[in-house]
Amino acid sequence: MIKPNDYPFGKELHEIPTAKSRKPALTHGQIKQITNFDEGLNATTQYRNL
Repeated sequence: MIKPNDYPFGKELHEIPTAKSRKPALTHGQIKQITNFDEGLNATTQYRNL
């Protein structure tokens, strides 16, 4: 069992950093390009849908 003195989190101890803003990996345009992509192969369609 962890003793209160051994706990690394709390006031004036280690604090978990928080994100200041959200940065999406892809833009809406890029996502639209992926969803509309059609090469005509069943495998490509299956992989895209996954």
